[in-house]
Amino acid sequence: MKYFEIGWLSTSDGPGSRVVIFLQGCSQRCPWCHSPHSWAESSPLLFNSSRCQNCGMCVDACNQKVHSIQNGSHFLNRDRCINCGMCVAACPNSQNDYLGSALCLPTRTKTAYALFQYVLPQLDIIKQSGGITLSGGEALLQAEEVAEFLKLCKEKNISTCIESSFSLPASRYELVMPYVDYWLAGLRDISLGKNSDEEDKNIINKINLVSKYAKKIIARYPVIDGFTTTAKHKERYLNVMKACHIEEIEFMKCNENMMHYYTLSGIPCEMNLDRIILENNQIEEIAAFFQKEGIVVRII
Repeated sequence: MKYFEIGWLSTSDGPGSRVVIFLQGCSQRCPWCHSPHSWAESSPLLFNSSRCQNCGMCVDACNQKVHSIQNGSHFLNRDRCINCGMCVAACPNSQNDYLGSALCLPTRTKTAYALFQYVLPQLDIIKQSGGITLSGGEALLQAEEVAEFLKLCKEKNISTCIESSFSLPASRYELVMPYVDYWLAGLRDISLGKNSDEEDKNIINKINLVSKYAKKIIARYPVIDGFTTTAKHKERYLNVMKACHIEEIEFMKCNENMMHYYTLSGIPCEMNLDRIILENNQIEEIAAFFQKEGIVVRII
């Protein structure tokens, strides 16, 4: 299983206290995403210029000629990078999976069994009040490994939760659903304004499919001005929730620090933060739309 981060004690990613494993890979490309380093199937090379001393050791170590020092500045040609890690190993200010390094390959790979054993001590501590959540990226891009991991969790009576966009083929959901207690439904296809009727039917069918096993499904709603604030968008979300008998929704504010990982990843950010972040009263107005329909709203 490929993952880029673990949250060891989250209270906003499923019921109770949870270990959250953020799995690598996502095809959605949401413009407001605050984890662009999760998009690629394999680990991206992150570069923090403030930690670089321009010593040139990475230039000498890299056979792919990714790095160059010109007029006292460090430049990267990421198209050449094969993620070998030689530059990270050579850099005096870097550790391979430490996000505070000058250079970093954040993604780690473990078998489902090894990853389960790695997080089990913490799960043993919190399993009476919480459990495990698999997020991303899009967790079900690794559906076979996820199913194996969750099966191990259920053998230990650990509560399980997955966050998903419900945009992938139904076969991936069928593979894991016997082992999932809770789902956090991100519904990215709606948030991105993709073709209404057909996409909504597909989402509804897949949510109703997993509901046969799930204890609860909670909708997740990114509150992003200009994207998810229109009347049409709110109606689509509400209609899907009603069709799937979802009674709770979590509002997710835009991460004001989202630019950090775009800079480290060398990915242009299309969003203007000053234009997409909503004031609390604006979020409360959207919340009222759902609350008048009997939906429980939580802002996280």
